[in-house]
Amino acid sequence: MSEAVASWRQRGRLFLWRYQDAPRMYAGWHFTADAAGCQSCSELIDLLLMSNEPCMRTLTLDDPSKVHAHHIFSSDETPRIEIATKLRLRSVPDQPALAETRFVETVFDATLGRQSLEGLGVSIRDTGAGKWDFSERYGDARVSFWRMVQEQ
Repeated sequence: MSEAVASWRQRGRLFLWRYQDAPRMYAGWHFTADAAGCQSCSELIDLLLMSNEPCMRTLTLDDPSKVHAHHIFSSDETPRIEIATKLRLRSVPDQPALAETRFVETVFDATLGRQSLEGLGVSIRDTGAGKWDFSERYGDARVSFWRMVQEQ
């Protein structure tokens, strides 16, 4: 792993969850982060993209229910959620189109080639800039990106 990737430190708050028994339009994973989390995650992705060797970093994710981030429905009947507590990003520079994801226990593991990693970086930057309510596909996983709701 490159020294820059190894010395990177996470800042801010990141959230990743999926709904159980949700309407089809809300299927898949949902991501939001505060401004510091978006910036920090974008910085990590930039470092992963600059490295010519495979790298891996694990990010800590927060519980979206504590800040009501998972309340994207118009009714008060929010479906139960399944929460990822860790996001493991693995970069594979020599396989540009690779995008594999899996969820084991509470860890969302994403192994991404250059193209997928660049796309994830754009999505996270867009989220941090206030653009939201869009989805991207990473392997078998669809991830929807949402604005960060105000903490209560």
